[in-house]
Amino acid sequence: MSTSSPSTFLSSGISASLVGLLVIFRDVSFALVYCSPVVLRSSKTLMMATLLLSSAASQVVYSSRHSLATAIACTSSAAVPFQSAIASSIAAKLKGEPEDALVTVMATFAMTAALYGLLLILLGFLPHMDILKSAFPQPVMFAFFCVVGIGMLQSALELVSGQSLSLEDELPGAVTGQIVLTILAGLMNRFTPKLVRHYLVLPSCLLLQMTCFYLVVFCLSSLSAARDAGWLWEPFPPLVFQGLSLNTTLSKVRWSVVLGQWDAVVSLLSMLVLDLLTTLLPVELMTATKSIKMEEEFRTAGYSSLLAGLLWGNVSYISLSPTRLNHDAGGVSRESGLLSAGLCILWIFVGPELTGYVPKFVVGGMLCHLAFGYILEGLWDPRSLLSIGEYLIIVAMICYYLITDLAPAIFLGLALCSFSFILRYSQSSNLEFVKVAGEADMFSNRFRSAVDQHYLKSSRSIVVVRSFCSQLFFGTMASILAEVEPFLHDARFLLLDLSSLRTIDSSGLVGFQKIPPQIQTVLVRLSPELQAQVRRAGLAVCMFGSIDEGLEWCEDRTLKFRYLDDSDLSSLLLAPTSNNPSVPSRDMPRLGPAEVRSAVLRAFGDELLELEPLLLQLPVKKHEVVFHEGSLAEGLYIVVSGTLQIQYGNQRGIVLGPGEVVVDASVRRSFGERGEPGGSPGSRGGSARGKAVTGGEILCEEALYAPQLHSWSLVANVASILLLLRRDKLLLAEQRHPQAAIALHRCLMMSQLQKSGLWQGNTVARRTASM
Repeated sequence: MSTSSPSTFLSSGISASLVGLLVIFRDVSFALVYCSPVVLRSSKTLMMATLLLSSAASQVVYSSRHSLATAIACTSSAAVPFQSAIASSIAAKLKGEPEDALVTVMATFAMTAALYGLLLILLGFLPHMDILKSAFPQPVMFAFFCVVGIGMLQSALELVSGQSLSLEDELPGAVTGQIVLTILAGLMNRFTPKLVRHYLVLPSCLLLQMTCFYLVVFCLSSLSAARDAGWLWEPFPPLVFQGLSLNTTLSKVRWSVVLGQWDAVVSLLSMLVLDLLTTLLPVELMTATKSIKMEEEFRTAGYSSLLAGLLWGNVSYISLSPTRLNHDAGGVSRESGLLSAGLCILWIFVGPELTGYVPKFVVGGMLCHLAFGYILEGLWDPRSLLSIGEYLIIVAMICYYLITDLAPAIFLGLALCSFSFILRYSQSSNLEFVKVAGEADMFSNRFRSAVDQHYLKSSRSIVVVRSFCSQLFFGTMASILAEVEPFLHDARFLLLDLSSLRTIDSSGLVGFQKIPPQIQTVLVRLSPELQAQVRRAGLAVCMFGSIDEGLEWCEDRTLKFRYLDDSDLSSLLLAPTSNNPSVPSRDMPRLGPAEVRSAVLRAFGDELLELEPLLLQLPVKKHEVVFHEGSLAEGLYIVVSGTLQIQYGNQRGIVLGPGEVVVDASVRRSFGERGEPGGSPGSRGGSARGKAVTGGEILCEEALYAPQLHSWSLVANVASILLLLRRDKLLLAEQRHPQAAIALHRCLMMSQLQKSGLWQGNTVARRTASM
């Protein structure tokens, strides 16, 4: 410890005296509150001694390790209304056994302090503890202040009156007078230091109250008459150590009663963590560097409360009011805190007799002073910060606390703040950029002819959106859709740049389904983890690693659509959407009824001929892509004629003409191995460049039963014709042609068993491919 000058030591002595008296008055008033039940009144000296010992021990811990030299630690004031209820509950159960009631109450308080200390020590070793300084919404903190203030105010008035108070009670005139004086003393203690800002104002108020009381007593009555009238406390009996031993004390503890208070203790622990957080925020402003580390603060408070619990004391950690008083009184070194701790120890021995001369309304006024401080910090001081909606949340929490308890009120406040945040967030913009690609001159790097460039510039089919939000949930998704909706009237593609996105919840994923069905959603620059999450959800979206790739994909399909007349385009858009819908040219050959019937007979047999009207013909040209890997599968495909190739890897193409796409050889791809005759064309591996499928083969039968993404691409080697049975058509078949639908299900099941090796029969002679 550094050497102090005489002036510094004198300043520390003055501040230590003021702080020590403030802590003593607090602990004396707390002891009187805890011992207000009749069965505990004779033990108020011992209760006062344990509280003062807790304050002194915690101050030694803080003086030895806290970064703020003027920090003052003492027993928690926020715990008073809740521990008072615990003491009253225990006293009611053991009202005929004063010694057992006392040690049970002390054991409960000590256990609470020890558990709180251990909890804080464990929390102190968690990473990123500084986030806890802003973990709770401000309205919840302010409502917490109000709740503690209300509970402390009730405790103060019941302490002075000596009875439980309710609105229906008619109080005697003397009790009413004491209550009025208590409230006036509390108001004086609270507001006089605000009007006259000096560290001696509060001690002067206490001294003035006691002086005025004794002047009135000696002029109009006597000291004994004032004590008989209830204006003074009965003298505290001297502290007796004889007969006190740990074994004797532990043997009298009713542990079943202690365990019966577990719910109140758990609620108190959560409240004390919140109180410590709210205390550290203004304490941080007292430091020159504002560098309080939450991990160190939690561990220091944990050691302090753990030591107090081992000494059969109470929860103790840094306190805001004494710390402010020490700072304002000129305390600049750790000596002031240690001297105030010594004064607390001295009061244990000389204080019992002196306490009997302190008027009740002075002690109650100190409690009211603290209660009014909490209420003002919750309702009045933050008036420039709080909105009407936040005030309503605070009032709702207070009302719910009066009906139930603190913990449910805190959970209600968190729920209301979360709902308020979601409501406000969904009303604000989450988008940085919303434009039609052609109007914003946003084009891919793919070379286009002058005619194509002009068409893309005039087209409104591609809408590009860039978001800056990091969390996608139903609130953000709702605001994005509301902001994008005016641009979608003439659009066919919605390209979302979600590079800022870090998490998506289930509500955000469902929000993609709110996009109109005729709009194809394209997501770009998602992280691999989010891409996997979107794929697992089975959403009908395309995903690309860059905006250029996404724009190129949308441009290719926009240029394909330009060659279609309005009627063909309308019929395409009204059909169920796909990531890569096949767009056959008008002049491509089509199958007649006899050819369709022959294809169905070859694939399934005569039991499924009733399904002919539900099959969609897909003529494709040479090199045309039927569907892409990663796109949403529409249903089951039957290859009628031609040869197609299964390919793995992302497909990029150059548009050559109406519906014709040639595979770009400059893009590196990996292909499946060349399977044996009758093997699955979906098998992967090896170095072969692909697997051909020919007429009579059935592809993607699993897509009939659930939304799935294609795990490979299908490209036509020569002009080919396919038949498509979509999922929605299967549902229609089950209603109109149930026998044919049953036969289809049986046929597909047998083919799956055969493919997996579980069925050795030869009733199904065709080859099938997986997704």
